[in-house]
Amino acid sequence: MSIVGSNMPIFLGYMAPNGFLDEHPESHALWNYYLCARGAYERTIKDVIVLEGDPDPAANFKQLFVNMAQLYGVQPEAMAKCWRQVDMQCDLINMPRLPDEDRYRFNSVDEIFTKRSN
Repeated sequence: MSIVGSNMPIFLGYMAPNGFLDEHPESHALWNYYLCARGAYERTIKDVIVLEGDPDPAANFKQLFVNMAQLYGVQPEAMAKCWRQVDMQCDLINMPRLPDEDRYRFNSVDEIFTKRSN
């Protein structure tokens, strides 16, 4: 599948030879998920201060993952195969990786399908 014709962001500056994303939309969908999920992680999980009486901030990473795949017109399972590219891109530009935990990363078909009902 080619990225031509996609209405979603394509990260040309992060494609070879400058980066690790390829021409397939799955890698760009996962990079976009990473950017959104990293922001949500920073706002809702990492070092969050919640005042008494305020609700705890929450983010549904699974739903974000599945929605990003739908927006790019790719299967979540195919998108999940691009984590190595995304991690290498993070390392290249000195951005922190998402924690290697099931609730942020969906590395297998079983994780994606079992978490859809959550």
